Amino acid sequence: MPSSFVESRINQNLEVATEYFKALVSEGKKDSNDKLKQSAGSLGFIPYNISFTMDGIGGIKIYNELSLDTSFLPAGYTNTTDFIVTGVDHKIANGDWETNVNVTLIPRTSPITNVITSSLKIFGSVETAPISAPTNTTEATTGTSILGDDADFWSLLTICIFEDGDAQSRADIAQSIYNRAGSGVYKTSIAAVVKSDGQYEPAFASGTSVTSTVWKNIKDKATAIAAVRATKPQTYTTDQLALDALKSVYEALKDAAKQSSSKTFIQGRTDFLSISQGTVAQRNASKKAGPNDPTGKRGTFVMRDTGTPNNVFGWANNYLQNKVAQPPGQDWWNKYQNQF
Repeated sequence: MPSSFVESRINQNLEVATEYFKALVSEGKKDSNDKLKQSAGSLGFIPYNISFTMDGIGGIKIYNELSLDTSFLPAGYTNTTDFIVTGVDHKIANGDWETNVNVTLIPRTSPITNVITSSLKIFGSVETAPISAPTNTTEATTGTSILGDDADFWSLLTICIFEDGDAQSRADIAQSIYNRAGSGVYKTSIAAVVKSDGQYEPAFASGTSVTSTVWKNIKDKATAIAAVRATKPQTYTTDQLALDALKSVYEALKDAAKQSSSKTFIQGRTDFLSISQGTVAQRNASKKAGPNDPTGKRGTFVMRDTGTPNNVFGWANNYLQNKVAQPPGQDWWNKYQNQF
């Protein structure tokens, strides 16, 4: 049913909501003795921005709050201000993955613990139709089961180290790769998908979109370790550190619960881009995955709202099907358990 409003009541309801919000904030600034706590809202400060570059890391999103060492600043800043992320950018340079983060200073607001529970009188009535997610995604169907050899196994683990930061998000990356291998549009093996030119930025040779030789050479544990260390040499300074990272991904990808969650959430989506290149809302608004989708026929884009995800998933390459490829079975994973 379409929305209908009583126009004469709108301003009255706005006044009620405004006064309620003011009271709510006031309560949040009081301590257990009903005294006002310190708040940046009553202090003057000069806002500023910070930009810094660090070793490549996934999972940082715009509007995340960051904790920075501000002990060198006046007390008025250290006790009453926080930082939020306003920009994230990644690049591969000189064989190293770097992440640039922009943050800005904001006033710190006290946690609201004394919630106002008295009733609010809202005037008039509103009838609205239920809000649902975009429905242009084709219904998911079960796709082919994906298997592979040593090159597929080690290529998969290696790319998942660098494309996202937590266990479930890495399982999501893997699901999108299975979907590619089973789509009939991309390469037909995991290793071939991962090693394709122009597809996965961590695998690129410096300054190009061509997959580097060290990534193309992945075929076993030793070559996977070499690729990990070459991609981020300042972090993975020993073979053991690289192997530990590969093991962490292995434990995530073979977990049946994470596999199931990825199949349900990612479905048949084959592609992902960092949120810094466009949010879910922005991509769903245009229904476009890029230059290969000029008419905007792609299905909906999704991104997890738990954990530390960094990627928005969708479809590209003129591929419109929603076939959910099946991950390798547990027997396939188990045969590699002694490699760690």
